[in-house]
Amino acid sequence: MSDSLPSNSKKTKSANSTNGRPKKPIWRFFEQGDEIDKGHYIATCLACKQTFRPGKTPVMEKHIMNNCSKVDHSIREAVIYMVEARETREISSNANTKRQNSESDQVTLENFYENSNLSKERKEDIDTALIKAFVIGENSNIITSEAVKTIINRKRGFFNDVYDLANIMKPIRDAILSLESNKSTLADCYFSLACLGQSINKIPDENENVRFRQHAIKSFNERFKMYDFDEYLLAYYIHPSYKGFGVKMSQYQRVQSTAARIWQQMLKDPNIATYLKKHDHSKKKSAEILLAQIGEFHLQTAPYNMPYSSQVNTPLSWWKMCVPTPPYLQLLSIKLFSIIPHAASCERIWSICGWMVGKRRTRLLTENLESMSKIHSYYIANSKSELPNFSKDRTAEELRTILSDAHLCDDDDEYVDDYNEEEMIKLVSSPPINDDCEQVPSQDLEILNVLDLDSMFKDKSNNITDKQLELDGLNDFIQELDEEDDFDPDLLVQNFNS
Repeated sequence: MSDSLPSNSKKTKSANSTNGRPKKPIWRFFEQGDEIDKGHYIATCLACKQTFRPGKTPVMEKHIMNNCSKVDHSIREAVIYMVEARETREISSNANTKRQNSESDQVTLENFYENSNLSKERKEDIDTALIKAFVIGENSNIITSEAVKTIINRKRGFFNDVYDLANIMKPIRDAILSLESNKSTLADCYFSLACLGQSINKIPDENENVRFRQHAIKSFNERFKMYDFDEYLLAYYIHPSYKGFGVKMSQYQRVQSTAARIWQQMLKDPNIATYLKKHDHSKKKSAEILLAQIGEFHLQTAPYNMPYSSQVNTPLSWWKMCVPTPPYLQLLSIKLFSIIPHAASCERIWSICGWMVGKRRTRLLTENLESMSKIHSYYIANSKSELPNFSKDRTAEELRTILSDAHLCDDDDEYVDDYNEEEMIKLVSSPPINDDCEQVPSQDLEILNVLDLDSMFKDKSNNITDKQLELDGLNDFIQELDEEDDFDPDLLVQNFNS
């Protein structure tokens, strides 16, 4: 019997031996591809099929925790738990290494501990307690608000709520950045609302997320009612890239009514009336042709099937190249896409009005203030053509006197703030609101009555793509470009002109 023991131990050792280092646990959620370098393989996400060349553990873990939109919620939580546990072990290992020399002579406990496996629920309780202790205890100088500490202590799903909030804040940030551009359009505003609505719609409707989801829907619906303009929807519908993708058929009559109403106002322009005279059309006939052209645009028939590249074209330039006969839809589109929906001009006008009123001139009528601001804006916009006419009959000395008199009425009074410190202290010192007791009525997103968000964001191959996936796949595209052969510029020009 003693002779059989060594043979069994050798077989066990042989069976358990593996070549090379074992795979990291994160590879359970990725498919291993071809080997790029020694020990480095291509990794493909099993949920969203995104490829990483090569598959590196930190990048793959970050993808599952933050970027992958199709991974199951339980898998994401498991990866987060795995990363946090590893970081905790590393911190403990580093601390033990630093104290090794000083504690080498101390007596260690070897017999007084409970040698039993912890249940999954017990591990989760310990991890939650460690995270709370780290956030509140170790970083108390960072989190000084008692209300925040109360929320962290009270809610087990605090970090899940923070994750959902971060997903909502991203489209808001992207919308602010995109709409600050001087190339933004009314259609971009509507598409930004759709992206934000989809982020809220993706929040899981589970027990711990019901109140947060309903609160986000309530806030979104209140703002959506303020920005659900007919002109925004029409611009989105006739945008050469969006092409009204996702707009429900029940909104088609609304689009037509908006186009007819704007067209009726545009007919007051003599330049527009010239086209009606040329084609011998009445107002009603021109509006009917316009509605028919909108239908042809929806079907993408010629000339509305021209390609559109967002990197080269703008909606305004595309519509200037698209010339239907008669050009009624073209004229309407140029009118809409000439509008830049940023608030810089509005803020400038309000600043001018504040400069005119000041602290003392408070008896100006609203009509007079409006007229003065119009005159000021007109002269600023047409300074090159109007100022020479103003200075025709005036000498240089008279102009200097006028400029110096313009500074006589400047107000040097300091700005008086209406800040009430007592009310602010009372507000800050008030006990935090227990949002667990808040009853938010169940409601749906208002934008779902207009757009089919599921169809808009389901297919990533259409023009409406996920910008995050584009950025993640940029490295793969660059590698493919490097593998392509360079072209001959002279031969390219010769073939292009032949």
